[in-house]
Formats: sequence, C-alpha cells, structure tokens
Amino acid sequence: MIFKKAASCKTAPKSLPALRLRQAGPEGDLRNRGVKSHPLGGRGANLIGARGADLQGNYKSLYNSLVDKIEKKRIYHDPLHTLAFGTDASFYRLIPQLVVKAKDEEEISFILKQASELSIPVTFRGAGTSLSGQAITDSVLLMTCDGWTGYRVTDRGERISCQPGLTGGRLNKILAPYGRKLGPDPASVNSATIGGIAANNASGMSSGTDKTSLKTVQSMRIVLSDGSLLDTGDEESRSTFRLSNT
Repeated sequence: MIFKKAASCKTAPKSLPALRLRQAGPEGDLRNRGVKSHPLGGRGANLIGARGADLQGNYKSLYNSLVDKIEKKRIYHDPLHTLAFGTDASFYRLIPQLVVKAKDEEEISFILKQASELSIPVTFRGAGTSLSGQAITDSVLLMTCDGWTGYRVTDRGERISCQPGLTGGRLNKILAPYGRKLGPDPASVNSATIGGIAANNASGMSSGTDKTSLKTVQSMRIVLSDGSLLDTGDEESRSTFRLSNT
C-alpha cells in the first residue's frame, strides 16, 4: 500500500450515545432459536434446530472434512457462538451455520476449496465494524483476525506489507515515526482491520478520491474460491493465473 503524509486531526469523542433497541420478535430470543422460518429467508431457513441441533446436509459434510485438518476449538456451530457472530455493527442479523477461525493461508485455501466443492458460500469477517451487513452470513463465516498481524515497512515508510488482521489504527501507529499514515481513513479506522478496509474499498473524510483503498493498494495475495493463490505482486503468479483462466 502507498501512504500519504500524516495530517493533524481533531480528537474523536471518547464515547458515542448508546441506542436502545427493541426486540423484533420471538426469533430474537436465544431460547427460541429453533424457529421454522428464518427472519431473513435464504439458506439459513429450517437449518437451525432448537438450541442448535447438529449440522445437516452439506454443512455437516464440510464440518467433517474441516476437523481433519483444523482444530475443533477453532470451529464453532453451537448456538451461543453462532448467535454472537451473527451480528456486526449493522442492524442486520444472519445466524451462520459454521464459524471458522483460520490461522494461515494454507487453511484458508483448504476451507475455500472444500466449501466450493460442496457449493457452500463463505463470508470473511475482520472486526465486524460493517454498517451494511458485509460481515455476517447464514452460511459459513471465516474469521481472519487472531494471529493475522504480521507486517513489514519498506521504502522509509512509503510502503507497508501486512496481514489482514491488523487494525487501521495500529498501522497508523506503526507508520507514525515515518510521518506517514494510511490513505483510507474510515470512521472506524481504530477498530476496523486492514482486510475489511481493503475489501470494502474504504475511504474517509480526508481521503478524497486519490487515497481510497483502491488507489493505494499496490499488490495483494488473494486465495481464490478453488483454493489457488494469486499474488498480484509476483509476475510468475500472475502468469500462472492467466494460463489457468484462459
């Protein structure tokens, strides 16, 4: 990513007023999760039994294949965890069938390949600061927060290579000694992960049109739905991708 020089900013308020929300209906009660109709429809309908019944169909097949290579303690399908991860900063709620915390690219590749073979949709989640529901799903939720915090600063702070779990605020602190900061400056920069910032093409009040995520990302390592890896900063990887997709 390419970064702009740091500019002075006003101090953000320490807290925001809380919103009082009313319960929409019996579907919102954990004790009544075994509803016969999903409040938002789609693939989640009729798949969540009372108090989190066992997985069914392709989701059960996926779970069985994942536990062969991924620790069970990082794969959740119990009612408490799936309910917790069924909400982000938006007003929406979708209860995932599976929540998986992946630890490296190899696991990401394996998960996506297995899910693709079973025609199961996968949604990635960083910090869950989305206001439009991008970080929730009624299928498989793939987490890339814990442990994804590696980084390397180059060219005297003009560029930084980093993993998706670092927050924008953390990256700005890393770049501060060089007099640099991230180009995108969303309101949630101190909480949002760089993975989500890049995926949403985040910008911000001070980003203009030339410092958005799209304009400041130089290259990216991408795991595709078939499990293959594309490194846009590596010519050999780009050539392999072209040959396999023509």
